Amino acid sequence: MDRLDKRIRRNVYFIVALAALSFAVLFTAGTVFTLTVALAIDETSVGSVYLGNRPASDYPTYLERRISEWRADASYGLSFQGYVYDIDLGDLTFDVEETVSGIVRGVDNPAVFTIDVSSRDALTDELAAVFSDGVLDHFDADSFFSDLLSDVARLYRIRNYRLDDYLSAASAETVLTTVVVDGLDEADVASIVAAGGTYAIDPSARFSLLDATEESGLANEPLSILASAMQRSVEDVRFTSFLYRSWPTPPAWAEIGRNVRILRVVGLDFSFYNPMDFGYRFVVSAPTGTSLSVALVGYPSVETIDSEWDLTAVVPFATEIVEDDAIDGSTPGVIILDSDEATTYRVLVRAGTDGAIWFLNRTVTAPGGDPYVERVAIDERPAVAAIYRERVVPKGGE
Repeated sequence: MDRLDKRIRRNVYFIVALAALSFAVLFTAGTVFTLTVALAIDETSVGSVYLGNRPASDYPTYLERRISEWRADASYGLSFQGYVYDIDLGDLTFDVEETVSGIVRGVDNPAVFTIDVSSRDALTDELAAVFSDGVLDHFDADSFFSDLLSDVARLYRIRNYRLDDYLSAASAETVLTTVVVDGLDEADVASIVAAGGTYAIDPSARFSLLDATEESGLANEPLSILASAMQRSVEDVRFTSFLYRSWPTPPAWAEIGRNVRILRVVGLDFSFYNPMDFGYRFVVSAPTGTSLSVALVGYPSVETIDSEWDLTAVVPFATEIVEDDAIDGSTPGVIILDSDEATTYRVLVRAGTDGAIWFLNRTVTAPGGDPYVERVAIDERPAVAAIYRERVVPKGGE
């Protein structure tokens, strides 16, 4: 009998334990299901605006307020060549009714914005005023406004667009300057053209003519001609840190601002830095057998740039005297200088030439700004001393 009672009690305990376990499992499953449903409802949002379990009747007022706060904090800009245009998001209209009608519970929904034709045209005109009409001639406004409306629909707080992402390929093919050097040796022109027709100027990098022509085999004279044409072609572009040497006695084809001497063995180079985050290129051709053309190709400049070589200083030439006792009054070309103490007979061997220092001064006018001047390059002409043969005869004879 005791054994039977113990067996019955064990069965009762087992049933009670099984019931308790079943209840716990059901309770856990119910809790998980309830939380899952709650969390699914909590995921409802419009961009960064969380709606949670807020009743749908509150959506319009709540969204209007939060969108107003977002406008005040958001920063959207369009940048090009170091300039940034701040986009006024007030030009966009928030369509609260369309936004609310499209809300799907449990997911992230877009905010619906529109821009009317007049606001779009006004914004495009402002872009042209900042970045110039020449740049905006190649601007894909449809793509830009499509991306803008897509981003504001997600209520992103910060967006910066690159203007060149919305410029057609033709914009980067703009011929900015063309320099032609005439009166050259045919062999020099032929060797320059044969060495290559295009030289890339990489973004945010230093251009070096010696590096660019390392495998070309070009001699110093054609390299100097090419460098001099390049020097003139980049005057009105915001390249900086020019490194080169001028000819002390310029060749016939050289002139101020088109005067670079290249010596590959000793490292006399023509180089400069391109601070832009996009590249340019030199395109070389030969209009005739004795002339060379170098064109600078790339995006047009946002700034207005006027450059001029200004004579900054004149260096007077010295006079060198070589004694020559053979000179007298009958010597051809003799110059006689007479004083109380002596008679001087002088013959000119070489005429003197004053030296000069020229600076390239670049006047830059930024969009909506005042012009300012920056000094970017130098061209030096050393003085050439005058040489005379001279004989001085003291008064009273020798």
